[in-house]
Order: sequence, then C-alpha cells, then structure tokens
Amino acid sequence: MDQGKGMSAEVAGLNAASEDAFVRRVGPVYEHSPLFTRRATANRSFADADQLRG
Repeated sequence: MDQGKGMSAEVAGLNAASEDAFVRRVGPVYEHSPLFTRRATANRSFADADQLRG
C-alpha cells in the first residue's frame, strides 16, 4: 500500500470524525491532554499529517 495514500485516508477520517472520536484517536499523541486535542478540532480540515502536527 502507498504510505502517502494511507495517511491521506487516515487524515480524512480524522477530519470527518466527531469531536469525541477525534479526541479518543489523537489525544494520546497530543501531549496526553484532551484539552489540547479538543482545541485542535477547531483547526480542521487538515490537508495532511504535517498540518495536523503543526
């Protein structure tokens, strides 16, 4: 599988997720803090993983 296409699908899934689902999936990566992760939902739609991390 093309890694770039797989990542694009994953980012698209995060963009479409509810806020709670986004927090569950991304929260452990974002400083283990639901507060920071919830704030990140306001910045969606992310074009790619770099923008998500950004």
